[in-house]
Amino acid sequence: MDGPVVRTAYQSLEGYHLVPIRHGLTIGEYALMVNEMGWLKDLARADLTIIPLSNWQRTMWLDDTGIPVPSMLPDVQDVESLLAYMGMYLFKGTNLNIGHGTDQPFFRIGAPWISGSILWKKVQDLDLPGVRFHQIRYKPQAIYDAKRGPYYAGQMCSGLLMEVTNRNDYDPLATSTALMILTYKLYEKHFEWIAGGYVDKLFGYDLLRIFAAQGKPPDYLPPLWLHDVLRFSEFRQRFLLYE
Repeated sequence: MDGPVVRTAYQSLEGYHLVPIRHGLTIGEYALMVNEMGWLKDLARADLTIIPLSNWQRTMWLDDTGIPVPSMLPDVQDVESLLAYMGMYLFKGTNLNIGHGTDQPFFRIGAPWISGSILWKKVQDLDLPGVRFHQIRYKPQAIYDAKRGPYYAGQMCSGLLMEVTNRNDYDPLATSTALMILTYKLYEKHFEWIAGGYVDKLFGYDLLRIFAAQGKPPDYLPPLWLHDVLRFSEFRQRFLLYE
């Protein structure tokens, strides 16, 4: 479990139910919660049947099960890319390229107006666990139409390549929000929040933008959403089907 719980004023198709970004539930447990809490439209109740798992433990990673990791999204092919996606997708609310148009989506951030060497030096000071960064230059290729991007297709970008060195220590949300706040601080004249505060829908409310504007250190943010995680952890107990 990780991240803030969605506030009702910021509910959207990106975050509809009042759960953290990482809710720590199986799909059966999630469905049970939605059904029992009356979160379906018009308080409807689904005729729900949950097929229980066997030989599974909550501490397992998906690839610990021996079951092939499904391709959940075109750019998410394994556990590491899924972890990176959980945090780096927040950058879809900004004008940075996050590796779309390359062979490493969600593992890069870059833009023509970034100095990769400066950003690399600053991110070393954050000492983020379970992850290593490399200074890179790259040119995203056009894969969508002109309106959908990716950002800076055909332009040389400078930035960072992220390498997950320990998936157990790596914190996707703490890492991505730290990178976002740092980039905002270094390049405030170029950095943009796009689509009328779209990042608020991705994050769950407007605290991330507020913290960036206030110039708060990146490590101030995770302790605040920890309160949400602790409350949700207690709330979800009644819906857990597995230990």
